Amino acid sequence: MPGFDQQYSSPVKHHKVRPNSPKKKVSFNQSEKEDTAASNGSIEMMWTTPNARNSTSFDPKRTVSTPEQRLETFKKEHNKTLSERRISSVQRELNSLKPLTPEGKKPVWVPENTEVLSQNLESLLRAARYTPETRRSAMAPITPNTAQTSTGSPTKKGKKRPRPNDDFDEYKENKTPGSNKRPATRSTTASVRKSVVKSLLKLPLNHVVQVKPKVDLASLAPQPLRISYKPHPLEDHSDAWYTDMFRRLFRQTEQFVTRYFGVHNLDAGKFFEPWGAEMTDEFVTWAEQVAEPDLNRGTGTWDDLLRETRQRKWLVMGVLMRILTVKIFEVDLFGASKEQAELLHGISRALVGREGFGRQALRAETARTIMGRNAVTENFYPSVAKLTAQISLLLKPLTDYLYGMQPRLGVPLPTIEDQYQELHNLVSTAAYLSLCTKLSATIFTFNDISPGTHWDDKDHYNLEADLYFQSRKAVFENYEHQRKAWNERLKKMNAEIDALKNAGKEDTRAGDKPPQALAAHQTAIPSDPGRDYRAMCKIGVWPVITRYKPGGDEDDEKGECSRFVREKDGFRILQLAKGAVVLYYGWNGGKDAHGSWLPNPAGERVGLRAWVRGKTEERKGLRDKGKVVAGLGAAAVGVMVLGGYGMLTERFPVMEGMNYVEAARFVACQVFRIYHGP
Repeated sequence: MPGFDQQYSSPVKHHKVRPNSPKKKVSFNQSEKEDTAASNGSIEMMWTTPNARNSTSFDPKRTVSTPEQRLETFKKEHNKTLSERRISSVQRELNSLKPLTPEGKKPVWVPENTEVLSQNLESLLRAARYTPETRRSAMAPITPNTAQTSTGSPTKKGKKRPRPNDDFDEYKENKTPGSNKRPATRSTTASVRKSVVKSLLKLPLNHVVQVKPKVDLASLAPQPLRISYKPHPLEDHSDAWYTDMFRRLFRQTEQFVTRYFGVHNLDAGKFFEPWGAEMTDEFVTWAEQVAEPDLNRGTGTWDDLLRETRQRKWLVMGVLMRILTVKIFEVDLFGASKEQAELLHGISRALVGREGFGRQALRAETARTIMGRNAVTENFYPSVAKLTAQISLLLKPLTDYLYGMQPRLGVPLPTIEDQYQELHNLVSTAAYLSLCTKLSATIFTFNDISPGTHWDDKDHYNLEADLYFQSRKAVFENYEHQRKAWNERLKKMNAEIDALKNAGKEDTRAGDKPPQALAAHQTAIPSDPGRDYRAMCKIGVWPVITRYKPGGDEDDEKGECSRFVREKDGFRILQLAKGAVVLYYGWNGGKDAHGSWLPNPAGERVGLRAWVRGKTEERKGLRDKGKVVAGLGAAAVGVMVLGGYGMLTERFPVMEGMNYVEAARFVACQVFRIYHGP
């Protein structure tokens, strides 16, 4: 860069050695001639290269360069731009990386790999120091030190001479070649200008860190911020307004579950059992209403719903929306007092046999009278705070389980306070939207999608297409395997019958059994999956939201008060939101040749409550025998450290990709099961 390189001195350091000074030993590559001062009292130069500090070996065959060669090297380095010097330094660090296993050989973990990994990590950290961010922080402007005289005018007393600063130590306070000036000494204030890079603490490899400690909500006592709302208009909102508001609520809920429940990946280890983390009974009850396991793919159990990141996210979102539907949208008026709620409920009971639009119009007018010109009800904010606390406690076991593990790709986890605030905002938004629906003379319905519901493209929207196709692929692969086995069995039975015929034993007692077995085998032919399987709901995430309006379109053009509700003809149906689901290829229940219902080929489904009970008891049993598990785990770690990790991965392919802590837990569980039986 023109005009930039001239302000920096030589990239080669010159250390003057005073006469009769003791010999100075260095740890980088250089000859003995360069290492010591002359004994005749003359001053000599000790030359070191910019990368000398990174070299740790001594090369006795290295030839000593002449002054002309060193001067030529200096000119080449001096003419390089700062970017070229930075790239060159990074490239030298990257070239120093060592492979764990020679090329062409099978990777096997040995104890020496730990030292190699540590050296490679240090090289990468040194290369990271040459980033533009480090360079900018090192070249930050320095405020000069000035002093005031008795007259008030500034003086240069105490002001230090500005020096060129860079992130390369070789360019700091260097003298130009041939200069006889004494090198400047650093004062105690030099550390203010110099960017100090603290070395990172060496942690053991594959160390699992407790990302977030458990937080007691009672002792935390969070005080979330409230959201203020504008008063409601006198006229009803349009269909487009309600559609947009429910779309925003969907996005807000999805962002919440993605940020707080979609950053951990538990797919690597099949020994993760999140349902055994002392889940609350309320969470288990809500989860049973929104989801069921897919017996075709994965492990075919409830664990897949929490192990897999996407399914866990949609499961939590389905639970949240089911709670919001029951606790907010289906109540008479959210945040109303006891007397006000009884009044609205009494209107519904008194007019239960009347026409629905007339009853809803009276309820809407009563709700407007209760609220007046206020935007919310009198107990709106206390009710929001109470429901937020209840949902937070319901999700706390799952939150503690996830926050106790490292997130994938090193994504930093938000705090519990942020989670509580966003949950409070979500509940408040849904509650305000429910008040808008209660002030409308139209009817809103929220139809939840239960697990096992058949797919309907008019009312449903699939959130994860690849999960459905994976389930479908697993069913067809199983069908092809069964059909292949059935055909092989059929060929053997036909060959056996032909052998009996050729031997003349067709009419004997031995010849009667094969035809009977063949007839029974032909009736047990595997059925085509297209007949017995359907696309079904695995996780019901979002309900079908529908709005019913009295009258026709001309009534909307003339205004809501054009005629009374009882004078309007007909009604209109508008779907504000489709139901969001996660599909799977489910068993529809076929019949055999005799008309009997066939069992599910993948097996019978276990209820979630029984599944959680078994996982919890199993986990408590492991805690009671903690000493045994600890000893077995230590033995497993010792086996891996001594070089048996490769054999273990061959015996248990699921251990591929696990770190030491995860592998030790897995091996300990396997040894424990073998020791104590199934």
